[in-house]
Amino acid sequence: MTTTRFKIGAWLSGLSALAMAGGAQAQLAPAGEQEMYITIEQKHVTNFQTWQQTASIPTSARFKLPVLETNEGIVLSRVPESKLPLIGEYMHSGTPICGGYFAFGTLEEAQKFLQQSKTAALNAQNFAVINYTVDNQAFVNPLLAQVSGTNIVSTITALSNNTVNRWFNGAPGRTSSMGIATRWRNLVTAAGRTDITVTTPACANCGMQPNVLLTIPGSDLASEVVVLGAHADSIASRNTTAATRAPGADDDASGVATLTEALRVVLAANYRPRRTVQIYAYAAEEVGLRGSRDAAQKALAANTNVVGVLNLDLTAFRNPNATRSIYVLTDNTNVSLTAFLRTLHTTYLAPTGLAQGDTACGYACSDHASWTQAGFPAAMYVEGTFAQTNQNIHSANDTVATAGGTTAVAAHTAKFAKLAIAFMAEVGKGGRGR
Repeated sequence: MTTTRFKIGAWLSGLSALAMAGGAQAQLAPAGEQEMYITIEQKHVTNFQTWQQTASIPTSARFKLPVLETNEGIVLSRVPESKLPLIGEYMHSGTPICGGYFAFGTLEEAQKFLQQSKTAALNAQNFAVINYTVDNQAFVNPLLAQVSGTNIVSTITALSNNTVNRWFNGAPGRTSSMGIATRWRNLVTAAGRTDITVTTPACANCGMQPNVLLTIPGSDLASEVVVLGAHADSIASRNTTAATRAPGADDDASGVATLTEALRVVLAANYRPRRTVQIYAYAAEEVGLRGSRDAAQKALAANTNVVGVLNLDLTAFRNPNATRSIYVLTDNTNVSLTAFLRTLHTTYLAPTGLAQGDTACGYACSDHASWTQAGFPAAMYVEGTFAQTNQNIHSANDTVATAGGTTAVAAHTAKFAKLAIAFMAEVGKGGRGR
Protein backbone atom coordinates (compact mmCIF):
# COMPACT_ATOMS: atom_id res chain seq x y z
CA MET A 1 0.00 0.00 0.00
CA THR A 2 2.86 2.38 0.72
CA THR A 3 4.11 1.97 -2.83
CA THR A 4 0.61 2.59 -4.15
CA ARG A 5 0.27 5.72 -2.04
CA PHE A 6 3.53 7.10 -3.49
CA LYS A 7 2.29 6.33 -7.00
CA ILE A 8 -0.94 8.23 -6.38
CA GLY A 9 0.95 11.16 -4.88
CA ALA A 10 3.29 11.36 -7.84
CA TRP A 11 0.39 11.12 -10.27
CA LEU A 12 -1.49 13.90 -8.53
CA SER A 13 1.55 16.20 -8.54
CA GLY A 14 1.66 15.95 -12.31
CA LEU A 15 -1.86 17.21 -12.88
CA SER A 16 -2.24 20.22 -15.11
CA ALA A 17 -2.95 23.63 -13.62
CA LEU A 18 -6.53 24.44 -12.79
CA ALA A 19 -8.58 26.37 -15.30
CA MET A 20 -9.82 29.73 -14.07
CA ALA A 21 -13.32 30.72 -15.12
CA GLY A 22 -13.34 34.39 -15.90
CA GLY A 23 -15.93 36.89 -14.90
CA ALA A 24 -17.70 34.92 -12.15
CA GLN A 25 -17.78 36.63 -8.78
CA ALA A 26 -19.23 35.08 -5.63
CA GLN A 27 -21.87 36.87 -3.66
CA LEU A 28 -20.82 38.16 -0.25
CA ALA A 29 -22.18 36.29 2.75
CA PRO A 30 -24.36 38.21 5.21
CA ALA A 31 -22.44 40.00 7.93
CA GLY A 32 -21.09 37.57 10.51
CA GLU A 33 -21.70 34.49 8.37
CA GLN A 34 -18.87 32.30 7.15
CA GLU A 35 -18.51 31.68 3.44
CA MET A 36 -17.77 28.10 2.47
CA TYR A 37 -16.11 26.73 -0.65
CA ILE A 38 -17.54 23.68 -2.38
CA THR A 39 -16.62 21.32 -5.18
CA ILE A 40 -19.59 20.13 -7.25
CA GLU A 41 -20.23 18.62 -10.67
CA GLN A 42 -20.37 21.27 -13.38
CA LYS A 43 -23.81 20.24 -14.60
CA HIS A 44 -25.33 21.20 -11.26
CA VAL A 45 -24.29 24.85 -11.54
CA THR A 46 -26.91 25.51 -14.23
CA ASN A 47 -29.41 22.91 -13.07
CA PHE A 48 -29.47 24.40 -9.58
CA GLN A 49 -30.49 27.78 -10.98
CA THR A 50 -33.36 26.23 -12.92
CA TRP A 51 -34.50 24.16 -9.95
CA GLN A 52 -34.76 27.20 -7.67
CA GLN A 53 -37.32 28.65 -10.07
CA THR A 54 -39.34 25.48 -10.61
CA ALA A 55 -39.31 24.71 -6.87
CA SER A 56 -40.75 28.15 -6.13
CA ILE A 57 -37.84 29.15 -3.92
CA PRO A 58 -38.50 32.78 -2.85
CA THR A 59 -36.53 35.27 -4.91
CA SER A 60 -34.86 36.61 -1.77
CA ALA A 61 -33.53 33.15 -0.93
CA ARG A 62 -32.17 32.29 -4.38
CA PHE A 63 -28.49 32.53 -5.20
CA LYS A 64 -26.03 31.61 -7.93
CA LEU A 65 -23.15 29.19 -7.77
CA PRO A 66 -20.16 31.19 -9.03
CA VAL A 67 -17.59 29.22 -11.00
CA LEU A 68 -14.21 30.05 -9.47
CA GLU A 69 -12.17 27.17 -10.93
CA THR A 70 -12.83 23.96 -12.81
CA ASN A 71 -11.03 20.66 -13.21
CA GLU A 72 -12.20 17.47 -14.95
CA GLY A 73 -15.83 18.54 -14.90
CA ILE A 74 -15.76 19.54 -11.23
CA VAL A 75 -16.39 23.17 -10.27
CA LEU A 76 -15.02 25.05 -7.28
CA SER A 77 -17.62 27.53 -6.03
CA ARG A 78 -18.29 29.75 -3.02
CA VAL A 79 -21.47 29.72 -0.93
CA PRO A 80 -22.67 31.36 2.32
CA GLU A 81 -22.79 28.54 4.86
CA SER A 82 -26.50 29.02 5.55
CA LYS A 83 -27.26 28.29 1.88
CA LEU A 84 -25.68 24.82 1.84
CA PRO A 85 -28.87 23.02 2.94
CA LEU A 86 -30.65 24.48 -0.08
CA ILE A 87 -28.11 22.76 -2.33
CA GLY A 88 -28.77 19.56 -0.44
CA GLU A 89 -32.50 20.02 -0.97
CA TYR A 90 -31.89 20.46 -4.69
CA MET A 91 -29.80 17.28 -4.79
CA HIS A 92 -32.52 15.31 -3.04
CA SER A 93 -35.54 16.84 -4.81
CA GLY A 94 -34.11 17.69 -8.20
CA THR A 95 -32.08 14.52 -8.70
CA PRO A 96 -32.26 11.03 -7.14
CA ILE A 97 -29.17 11.53 -4.93
CA CYS A 98 -28.22 13.11 -1.64
CA GLY A 99 -25.21 15.25 -0.76
CA GLY A 100 -23.52 15.88 -4.07
CA TYR A 101 -20.76 18.22 -2.98
CA PHE A 102 -17.72 18.58 -0.71
CA ALA A 103 -17.49 21.66 1.57
CA PHE A 104 -14.37 23.50 2.78
CA GLY A 105 -13.64 26.32 5.17
CA THR A 106 -10.91 27.98 3.09
CA LEU A 107 -10.15 28.56 -0.57
CA GLU A 108 -6.69 27.03 -0.18
CA GLU A 109 -8.12 23.80 1.23
CA ALA A 110 -10.66 23.58 -1.59
CA GLN A 111 -8.03 24.24 -4.26
CA LYS A 112 -5.75 21.54 -2.86
CA PHE A 113 -8.64 19.09 -2.84
CA LEU A 114 -9.65 19.98 -6.39
CA GLN A 115 -6.08 19.34 -7.52
CA GLN A 116 -6.50 15.73 -6.46
CA SER A 117 -9.15 15.78 -9.19
CA LYS A 118 -12.02 13.54 -10.08
CA THR A 119 -9.82 11.65 -12.53
CA ALA A 120 -7.33 10.81 -9.79
CA ALA A 121 -10.12 9.51 -7.60
CA LEU A 122 -11.60 7.36 -10.33
CA ASN A 123 -8.19 6.03 -11.39
CA ALA A 124 -7.46 5.14 -7.78
CA GLN A 125 -10.40 2.75 -7.86
CA ASN A 126 -8.32 0.38 -9.99
CA PHE A 127 -5.53 0.04 -7.43
CA ALA A 128 -5.98 -3.38 -5.83
CA VAL A 129 -4.70 -2.95 -2.28
CA ILE A 130 -5.10 -6.49 -1.00
CA ASN A 131 -6.44 -9.69 -2.44
CA TYR A 132 -10.01 -9.62 -1.15
CA THR A 133 -11.00 -13.18 -0.36
CA VAL A 134 -13.93 -14.85 1.36
CA ASP A 135 -12.63 -17.70 3.52
CA ASN A 136 -13.60 -16.85 7.10
CA GLN A 137 -16.99 -18.55 7.10
CA ALA A 138 -16.20 -20.64 10.18
CA PHE A 139 -16.11 -17.44 12.23
CA VAL A 140 -18.73 -15.40 10.38
CA ASN A 141 -21.59 -17.84 9.88
CA PRO A 142 -22.37 -18.46 13.58
CA LEU A 143 -22.49 -14.69 14.16
CA LEU A 144 -25.16 -13.92 11.59
CA ALA A 145 -27.88 -15.60 13.63
CA GLN A 146 -26.96 -13.35 16.57
CA VAL A 147 -27.99 -10.16 14.74
CA SER A 148 -31.09 -8.56 16.22
CA GLY A 149 -33.15 -6.26 14.04
CA THR A 150 -35.06 -5.30 17.16
CA ASN A 151 -31.84 -3.96 18.69
CA ILE A 152 -31.22 -1.91 15.56
CA VAL A 153 -34.69 -0.38 15.64
CA SER A 154 -34.24 0.43 19.31
CA THR A 155 -31.02 2.32 18.54
CA ILE A 156 -32.59 4.11 15.57
CA THR A 157 -35.48 5.20 17.79
CA ALA A 158 -33.15 6.47 20.48
CA LEU A 159 -31.05 8.43 18.00
CA SER A 160 -34.22 9.85 16.44
CA ASN A 161 -35.90 10.88 19.68
CA ASN A 162 -33.27 11.55 22.36
CA THR A 163 -32.46 14.90 20.77
CA VAL A 164 -34.61 17.10 18.56
CA ASN A 165 -32.11 16.60 15.76
CA ARG A 166 -28.46 15.74 15.12
CA TRP A 167 -27.65 18.93 13.24
CA PHE A 168 -23.89 19.40 13.06
CA ASN A 169 -23.79 23.00 14.24
CA GLY A 170 -26.04 22.80 17.28
CA ALA A 171 -25.88 21.44 20.79
CA PRO A 172 -28.24 18.51 19.93
CA GLY A 173 -25.82 17.30 17.24
CA ARG A 174 -22.93 17.30 19.68
CA THR A 175 -25.02 15.68 22.41
CA SER A 176 -26.13 12.93 20.05
CA SER A 177 -22.60 12.13 18.87
CA MET A 178 -21.30 12.06 22.42
CA GLY A 179 -24.19 9.70 23.15
CA ILE A 180 -23.06 7.40 20.33
CA ALA A 181 -19.59 7.37 21.87
CA THR A 182 -21.08 6.43 25.25
CA ARG A 183 -23.18 3.70 23.66
CA TRP A 184 -20.11 2.19 22.01
CA ARG A 185 -18.04 2.48 25.20
CA ASN A 186 -20.75 0.63 27.09
CA LEU A 187 -20.56 -2.22 24.58
CA VAL A 188 -16.79 -2.35 24.95
CA THR A 189 -17.05 -2.36 28.75
CA ALA A 190 -19.71 -5.09 28.70
CA ALA A 191 -17.37 -7.22 26.58
CA GLY A 192 -14.49 -6.67 29.01
CA ARG A 193 -12.26 -5.31 26.26
CA THR A 194 -9.59 -2.95 27.58
CA ASP A 195 -7.74 -2.92 24.26
CA ILE A 196 -10.51 -1.12 22.35
CA THR A 197 -10.70 2.68 22.37
CA VAL A 198 -13.57 5.07 21.64
CA THR A 199 -12.59 8.67 20.93
CA THR A 200 -14.28 11.82 19.64
CA PRO A 201 -11.62 13.45 17.45
CA ALA A 202 -12.14 17.08 16.51
CA CYS A 203 -13.17 17.67 12.92
CA ALA A 204 -12.24 20.78 10.94
CA ASN A 205 -15.32 22.78 9.87
CA CYS A 206 -17.70 20.32 11.52
CA GLY A 207 -19.26 22.90 13.79
CA MET A 208 -20.11 21.57 17.24
CA GLN A 209 -20.13 17.91 16.19
CA PRO A 210 -17.06 15.67 16.51
CA ASN A 211 -16.40 12.46 14.67
CA VAL A 212 -16.83 9.34 16.79
CA LEU A 213 -14.16 6.67 16.30
CA LEU A 214 -13.93 3.16 17.74
CA THR A 215 -10.68 1.28 17.18
CA ILE A 216 -10.12 -2.47 17.56
CA PRO A 217 -6.35 -3.01 17.31
CA GLY A 218 -5.08 -5.68 14.98
CA SER A 219 -2.46 -8.30 15.72
CA ASP A 220 0.21 -9.24 13.17
CA LEU A 221 -1.24 -6.93 10.46
CA ALA A 222 -2.08 -4.03 12.76
CA SER A 223 -0.58 -1.42 10.40
CA GLU A 224 -3.29 -2.25 7.84
CA VAL A 225 -6.61 -0.56 8.60
CA VAL A 226 -10.19 -1.58 7.81
CA VAL A 227 -12.81 1.20 8.08
CA LEU A 228 -16.59 0.98 8.47
CA GLY A 229 -18.64 4.15 8.78
CA ALA A 230 -22.01 5.88 8.76
CA HIS A 231 -22.90 9.50 9.37
CA ALA A 232 -24.19 10.78 12.69
CA ASP A 233 -25.83 14.07 11.65
CA SER A 234 -29.35 14.79 10.41
CA ILE A 235 -31.00 17.67 8.61
CA ALA A 236 -34.46 18.92 7.70
CA SER A 237 -33.59 20.53 4.41
CA ARG A 238 -33.17 24.32 4.30
CA ASN A 239 -33.27 26.53 7.39
CA THR A 240 -32.30 23.77 9.82
CA THR A 241 -31.40 25.12 13.26
CA ALA A 242 -30.73 23.58 16.66
CA ALA A 243 -34.50 23.66 17.28
CA THR A 244 -35.63 22.06 14.00
CA ARG A 245 -37.17 18.62 14.21
CA ALA A 246 -34.97 16.32 12.12
CA PRO A 247 -35.21 12.72 13.41
CA GLY A 248 -33.15 11.27 10.55
CA ALA A 249 -34.27 7.71 11.27
CA ASP A 250 -33.30 6.38 7.84
CA ASP A 251 -30.76 9.10 7.04
CA ASP A 252 -28.65 7.98 8.79
CA ALA A 253 -29.54 6.75 12.24
CA SER A 254 -30.12 3.49 10.38
CA GLY A 255 -26.48 3.25 9.31
CA VAL A 256 -25.12 4.09 12.77
CA ALA A 257 -27.54 1.65 14.42
CA THR A 258 -26.63 -1.08 11.93
CA LEU A 259 -22.93 -0.70 12.72
CA THR A 260 -23.70 -0.59 16.44
CA GLU A 261 -25.42 -3.96 16.22
CA ALA A 262 -22.59 -5.42 14.15
CA LEU A 263 -20.19 -4.17 16.81
CA ARG A 264 -22.25 -5.74 19.60
CA VAL A 265 -22.21 -9.11 17.88
CA VAL A 266 -18.47 -9.22 17.14
CA LEU A 267 -17.60 -8.03 20.65
CA ALA A 268 -19.79 -10.76 22.14
CA ALA A 269 -17.72 -13.20 20.07
CA ASN A 270 -14.50 -11.66 21.45
CA TYR A 271 -13.41 -10.79 17.91
CA ARG A 272 -9.65 -10.36 17.53
CA PRO A 273 -8.80 -9.08 14.02
CA ARG A 274 -5.43 -9.38 12.36
CA ARG A 275 -5.87 -5.93 10.80
CA THR A 276 -6.88 -2.87 12.81
CA VAL A 277 -10.62 -2.17 12.53
CA GLN A 278 -12.00 1.36 12.83
CA ILE A 279 -15.71 2.21 13.07
CA TYR A 280 -16.77 5.83 12.49
CA ALA A 281 -19.89 7.87 13.13
CA TYR A 282 -19.06 10.78 10.84
CA ALA A 283 -19.96 14.38 11.61
CA ALA A 284 -21.51 16.88 9.19
CA GLU A 285 -22.13 14.62 6.20
CA GLU A 286 -25.26 16.49 5.20
CA VAL A 287 -23.36 19.74 4.63
CA GLY A 288 -20.51 18.58 2.42
CA LEU A 289 -19.14 15.26 3.76
CA ARG A 290 -17.00 17.15 6.26
CA GLY A 291 -16.43 14.49 8.90
CA SER A 292 -15.46 11.69 6.53
CA ARG A 293 -13.29 14.03 4.46
CA ASP A 294 -11.47 15.10 7.62
CA ALA A 295 -10.85 11.45 8.52
CA ALA A 296 -9.76 10.45 5.01
CA GLN A 297 -7.46 13.43 4.51
CA LYS A 298 -5.80 12.81 7.89
CA ALA A 299 -5.26 9.19 6.89
CA LEU A 300 -3.77 10.34 3.58
CA ALA A 301 -1.44 12.82 5.27
CA ALA A 302 -0.26 10.13 7.69
CA ASN A 303 0.23 7.63 4.84
CA THR A 304 -2.10 5.26 6.68
CA ASN A 305 -2.46 1.88 5.02
CA VAL A 306 -6.26 1.80 4.68
CA VAL A 307 -7.06 -1.45 2.88
CA GLY A 308 -10.84 -1.23 2.67
CA VAL A 309 -13.69 1.15 3.56
CA LEU A 310 -17.38 0.26 3.86
CA ASN A 311 -19.97 3.04 4.00
CA LEU A 312 -23.55 2.48 5.20
CA ASP A 313 -25.89 5.38 4.47
CA LEU A 314 -29.61 4.48 4.33
CA THR A 315 -30.36 0.92 5.46
CA ALA A 316 -33.92 1.10 6.83
CA PHE A 317 -36.34 1.66 3.94
CA ARG A 318 -37.27 -0.83 1.26
CA ASN A 319 -39.32 0.65 -1.55
CA PRO A 320 -42.36 -1.54 -2.32
CA ASN A 321 -41.32 -1.47 -5.99
CA ALA A 322 -37.77 -2.67 -5.32
CA THR A 323 -36.80 -5.85 -7.12
CA ARG A 324 -33.75 -6.56 -4.96
CA SER A 325 -33.06 -6.65 -1.21
CA ILE A 326 -29.56 -5.15 -1.19
CA TYR A 327 -27.92 -2.73 -3.59
CA VAL A 328 -24.23 -2.10 -4.23
CA LEU A 329 -23.02 1.33 -5.30
CA THR A 330 -21.09 1.29 -8.57
CA ASP A 331 -19.77 4.85 -9.00
CA ASN A 332 -16.96 6.66 -7.15
CA THR A 333 -16.04 3.36 -5.55
CA ASN A 334 -13.20 0.86 -5.83
CA VAL A 335 -13.77 -1.78 -8.53
CA SER A 336 -12.14 -4.64 -6.62
CA LEU A 337 -13.84 -3.82 -3.34
CA THR A 338 -17.24 -3.41 -5.04
CA ALA A 339 -16.84 -6.86 -6.58
CA PHE A 340 -15.94 -8.12 -3.11
CA LEU A 341 -19.20 -6.70 -1.68
CA ARG A 342 -21.10 -8.71 -4.26
CA THR A 343 -19.16 -11.84 -3.26
CA LEU A 344 -19.97 -11.25 0.40
CA HIS A 345 -23.65 -11.08 -0.44
CA THR A 346 -23.46 -14.16 -2.64
CA THR A 347 -21.72 -16.11 0.13
CA TYR A 348 -23.67 -15.01 3.17
CA LEU A 349 -27.11 -13.68 2.15
CA ALA A 350 -27.97 -15.14 -1.25
CA PRO A 351 -28.42 -18.66 0.22
CA THR A 352 -31.33 -17.23 2.27
CA GLY A 353 -33.06 -16.07 -0.91
CA LEU A 354 -32.04 -12.40 -0.84
CA ALA A 355 -31.16 -10.84 -4.21
CA GLN A 356 -28.74 -7.99 -4.84
CA GLY A 357 -28.63 -5.22 -7.44
CA ASP A 358 -26.56 -2.23 -8.50
CA THR A 359 -27.19 1.50 -8.31
CA ALA A 360 -25.28 4.78 -8.70
CA CYS A 361 -25.58 8.14 -6.97
CA GLY A 362 -23.13 10.64 -8.52
CA TYR A 363 -20.27 12.80 -7.26
CA ALA A 364 -19.88 13.19 -3.47
CA CYS A 365 -23.24 11.64 -2.65
CA SER A 366 -22.09 10.07 0.62
CA ASP A 367 -19.07 9.43 2.81
CA HIS A 368 -17.49 6.71 0.67
CA ALA A 369 -16.59 9.51 -1.78
CA SER A 370 -14.28 11.14 0.78
CA TRP A 371 -12.15 8.02 0.94
CA THR A 372 -12.26 7.41 -2.82
CA GLN A 373 -11.19 11.01 -3.48
CA ALA A 374 -8.21 10.48 -1.16
CA GLY A 375 -7.19 7.39 -3.14
CA PHE A 376 -8.37 4.73 -0.68
CA PRO A 377 -10.49 1.71 -1.70
CA ALA A 378 -14.08 2.38 -0.63
CA ALA A 379 -17.45 0.80 -1.36
CA MET A 380 -21.04 1.06 -0.19
CA TYR A 381 -24.15 -1.01 0.42
CA VAL A 382 -27.46 0.89 0.26
CA GLU A 383 -31.13 0.10 0.85
CA GLY A 384 -32.35 0.60 -2.73
CA THR A 385 -31.77 2.33 -6.02
CA PHE A 386 -31.46 6.09 -5.76
CA ALA A 387 -34.38 6.40 -8.18
CA GLN A 388 -36.50 4.70 -5.49
CA THR A 389 -35.08 6.64 -2.56
CA ASN A 390 -36.97 7.30 0.67
CA GLN A 391 -38.78 10.56 -0.01
CA ASN A 392 -39.13 11.34 3.71
CA ILE A 393 -35.43 11.88 4.38
CA HIS A 394 -34.29 15.44 5.08
CA SER A 395 -37.61 16.18 6.76
CA ALA A 396 -39.42 15.92 10.08
CA ASN A 397 -41.10 12.80 8.66
CA ASP A 398 -37.96 10.65 8.49
CA THR A 399 -39.10 8.19 11.14
CA VAL A 400 -39.22 4.44 11.67
CA ALA A 401 -42.94 4.54 10.88
CA THR A 402 -42.49 6.17 7.46
CA ALA A 403 -39.60 3.80 6.67
CA GLY A 404 -42.05 0.92 6.88
CA GLY A 405 -42.64 0.36 10.58
CA THR A 406 -40.79 -1.55 13.28
CA THR A 407 -41.06 -5.04 11.79
CA ALA A 408 -40.05 -4.06 8.25
CA VAL A 409 -37.18 -1.84 9.40
CA ALA A 410 -35.86 -4.53 11.74
CA ALA A 411 -35.85 -7.09 8.93
CA HIS A 412 -34.22 -4.79 6.38
CA THR A 413 -31.49 -3.33 8.61
CA ALA A 414 -30.55 -6.77 9.91
CA LYS A 415 -29.39 -7.72 6.41
CA PHE A 416 -26.91 -4.83 6.42
CA ALA A 417 -25.65 -5.67 9.90
CA LYS A 418 -24.87 -9.19 8.71
CA LEU A 419 -22.98 -7.83 5.71
CA ALA A 420 -21.08 -5.40 7.95
CA ILE A 421 -20.00 -8.30 10.16
CA ALA A 422 -18.91 -10.26 7.09
CA PHE A 423 -17.00 -7.26 5.72
CA MET A 424 -15.24 -6.66 9.03
CA ALA A 425 -14.24 -10.29 9.49
CA GLU A 426 -13.33 -11.04 5.87
CA VAL A 427 -11.21 -7.92 5.32
CA GLY A 428 -9.89 -7.72 8.88
CA LYS A 429 -9.68 -11.55 9.11
CA GLY A 430 -8.85 -13.11 12.50
CA GLY A 431 -11.57 -14.60 14.64
CA ARG A 432 -12.69 -15.52 18.11
CA GLY A 433 -10.14 -14.81 20.83
CA ARG A 434 -9.53 -16.87 23.91
